[in-house]
Amino acid sequence: MKEKKFTSTEWLILAISLFYTLLIFLAGLGIDLNHVIMNKNNIFAGIGELLQIPQVAATSGMLIMLFFFCLYLEIFIFVCILIHKVLKEHNTKRFSFKGVIYYLAAFVVAFGLAFATGALFLIPTSGAEAYPIGVSYTFASILVATIFFLVLLIIVYGIVGIFRYALEKKSVLKSSNTEQKSTENEEKEDEGIDVSKMFDHSKGDGSLGFSNGQVSVLGDNNEVLSKALPKKEELFKNLTTIDDNFDTDLSSLYETSSISLKELLDGLHGYLASKEKLYYDKTELALFIAGLKASKLIILEGLSGTGKSSLPRFFAKYIGEEAYFESIQVTYKEKSDLLGYYNELTNRYNETPFLTRLYEATYKVNHLNLMVLDEMNISRIEYYFADFLSVMEFPENERYISLMVLPKYYDAPTNLIHGNLQITPNTTFIGTANKDDSTFTITDKVIDRSIIIDFEESQKEFKADKEYDPINLTMEGLNDLFNKALNEYKFEDNEKTTFNKLTEFIFNEFDIAIGNRSLKQLDILVPLFKGMDMDYSLALDAFLVNKVLRKLDSKYGASFKNQLNKFTKLIDETYGKSSFKNTRKFIARYLRRYE
Repeated sequence: MKEKKFTSTEWLILAISLFYTLLIFLAGLGIDLNHVIMNKNNIFAGIGELLQIPQVAATSGMLIMLFFFCLYLEIFIFVCILIHKVLKEHNTKRFSFKGVIYYLAAFVVAFGLAFATGALFLIPTSGAEAYPIGVSYTFASILVATIFFLVLLIIVYGIVGIFRYALEKKSVLKSSNTEQKSTENEEKEDEGIDVSKMFDHSKGDGSLGFSNGQVSVLGDNNEVLSKALPKKEELFKNLTTIDDNFDTDLSSLYETSSISLKELLDGLHGYLASKEKLYYDKTELALFIAGLKASKLIILEGLSGTGKSSLPRFFAKYIGEEAYFESIQVTYKEKSDLLGYYNELTNRYNETPFLTRLYEATYKVNHLNLMVLDEMNISRIEYYFADFLSVMEFPENERYISLMVLPKYYDAPTNLIHGNLQITPNTTFIGTANKDDSTFTITDKVIDRSIIIDFEESQKEFKADKEYDPINLTMEGLNDLFNKALNEYKFEDNEKTTFNKLTEFIFNEFDIAIGNRSLKQLDILVPLFKGMDMDYSLALDAFLVNKVLRKLDSKYGASFKNQLNKFTKLIDETYGKSSFKNTRKFIARYLRRYE
């Protein structure tokens, strides 16, 4: 779906601001002593007399100045909406230091131009001495229009309030009747009605409905039990507590002096070896860092004890953060196992630590939020993680997952929009996956949406060239590193053409297609590898093994022997005999399996 340029709220703001600017101009005409358009008994003149505003006989230059003020006021509001959208896209709070600077700059430019343009018409026609009178006339028009606008606003708000009160009163009466009927239904339990079935959703025969602060559970026989939703402090205790603790923007983080993407890789490699005694191949670390930009799901796959869980834990520690770990259980079957659920009996939402961490991320937008799903394939990923996989297809600021349906006017936790939780752009999911008989195969749907890093074996110990200390890196700082590399380096057309020889062979001989989603990931991985001063063919090698050739296992086994040998020769001719080492290992291992 194509994203709308303006939301309904933004269109409403523009409409109200246009009405307000028209009021300013009309007020100027109303308080004009010349009364060229309005008679002297108009409502604006009356407000001016009530406020004892000195009356002015407006010249044509003054009216032109007033017109330009109204015009630039509307332009200023339009620009403010655009600034807000840009700040939102970059996960910056509206009233952060950067946001305030943008708004102030727009204000100074807009109103500076308004009075400067007005002066060009006023001074030549009426003289320089008329300019202060013109400015005074403009501000008098603003004051009169604002008073009129506020009175109108109070009247409209009062009418709407009375109307809503009447609707809520009607709803309460209806709810009272429903509760009375519910009590009568409960008394029929002795006649054979199994009330417990009303809460049995495991068979899919119950449903939940909400309206105007009421939660209703519909059972097999259409009996209704209604409860009023408690206040947010009781329904969402943990989320409300987070609102209270983060009532201001606490997303700021002290940034280490600027570093390059290559220095980030080298520093992480040295830090893990010198401080944590963890030894990784640089290609694995480069894939992990680049994967943070290329996808919101990174899967670390391999045998137990190869450092899969340690990498996200200590990467977070290296940049001044702390990763969250969720141990996936065999019983995980749906999103409620991660995000919790509404309990009809207690009339509370059972919040999980996983949900709490995701909600905190909506406030800490400048912190990288690593959510580690430990042993994620011990249960079927596409069951409990399906909703997350789906929202990854949406634009970053439209990734919302529904927790529960809330009434339209329910006072929910601040960042829970109509019962929907945003998966913020600073959140990345890291899955660790073992390769043994106790786990499920990672399906193509998951593979296509993720970056997979294969840990085949533990790395040999090496000595770092020096001691490396942790750094502080914000989400904004990390994005700056990524964007700088993406602007400086590209996956060039000639490089794509060369790589396409391999992908076309795979499609023609093995019937394995590479989708646009995966190709877009390469458009990010290759430039970032170049930015880290790494051979970009290492990224192509990992891509082929972990996202393409692994799909051979679901094909025809030994029948591919000749094609695989031809594919190896094609790699020799295209990239050289020393290239694509992991691809060659995969092919050799595959052929041995079916000898």
